[in-house]
Amino acid sequence: MFYMGGRTAGEISARLIAEGLPPETPVLIASNTSRPDERRWYGTLAGLSDGMAEVGYDSPVLFGVGRVFTRKAAMTEAIDETQVLPLTPVACAQSLSALSR
Repeated sequence: MFYMGGRTAGEISARLIAEGLPPETPVLIASNTSRPDERRWYGTLAGLSDGMAEVGYDSPVLFGVGRVFTRKAAMTEAIDETQVLPLTPVACAQSLSALSR
């Protein structure tokens, strides 16, 4: 997970590939997370720079790298996107516990 890495996405991608991650490793970029204008981009580590260019550099960005971020996995395991989860560790744990029941 990378927070606010949009402007350095190309460098991050190149370094991860140089350190041994396959270029086809799945990536998810989320911009303006939990806001009405949220945007998502699914692609690969090799395409991370292109994804950032598509999403844009003007908003807060979070991106994740790895198998869990494939579009299929994200769509089949996602929490209802209309639900807003609290961000405190205790509240998150309580919410996740309730969802698993």
